[in-house]
Amino acid sequence: MTKFVKELGALLTAALTLLLVGCGSDDNNNNNNNGQAQQFAPTTAAGVTDPNSIYTVNIAGVGPTTLRFPAAGQYQVIANGQTVNGTISNLQQTSANTWTATLTPDPNQVGATGGPLTLTWTGTNTGSFTLQPQGAAAQSGTFTVTGAPVNPGNGGGQTNTNQNPGVTNNPSGGTGLVGKTLQLNYQGGGGEKFTFTSATAASYENGADTATYQYDTTTGQLNLTRTGGQTYRLIVAPGSSTGTTTVTYQEPGGLPTNDTASYTLQ
Repeated sequence: MTKFVKELGALLTAALTLLLVGCGSDDNNNNNNNGQAQQFAPTTAAGVTDPNSIYTVNIAGVGPTTLRFPAAGQYQVIANGQTVNGTISNLQQTSANTWTATLTPDPNQVGATGGPLTLTWTGTNTGSFTLQPQGAAAQSGTFTVTGAPVNPGNGGGQTNTNQNPGVTNNPSGGTGLVGKTLQLNYQGGGGEKFTFTSATAASYENGADTATYQYDTTTGQLNLTRTGGQTYRLIVAPGSSTGTTTVTYQEPGGLPTNDTASYTLQ
């Protein structure tokens, strides 16, 4: 009986050892991907604010709205035909698919509001957002991104996830303005003229100065920089020959100003 008990104990010990080893292996295999969220959001701040990216924002009760980051530290919102320019700060990644930032509109813009912004990617180039304007109710909705050159999601294997390629963005100027002259006439008086001599260069006031420019043939965003560092940001609606726009002008070291102007493009 004693020998039988000893042999039975040895068999039970061996079986228990095999069971534990098997469970350990199984746990290892099952835990390889546990707790790891699928990566949809850009992994760098530069990816979030890529100037080629256009965020189309959907807010209940608000018309078509787009959000862009035309230059480092800057943002632009176009909603219901109104353009708001400002600065973006405190941009940080709080989780795998969430980025937060603070939007501060430039001064002298009627009705412009800023505040903390949260962008959460829920899929490839899509997600939800929340903006908490100071002293006002929070705004929330969804967004889609077009023109995004790189999306590091799904293991980083995708190199271009633009769902709407083509002329989504034309950061180098293209031929949309070449050979045309833009005349700006400000509501307060005075005007300025740019003649686009190439895909990236323009003449200012009949040769008094020169400028470089970028023009987005989808959104109409036009960014000009003169030789002295003066910058102009405005919307010239694609295909238009006349219209009204807001010109954001800034000199090196100075604060931006916003002026309403009518324009002709011929």
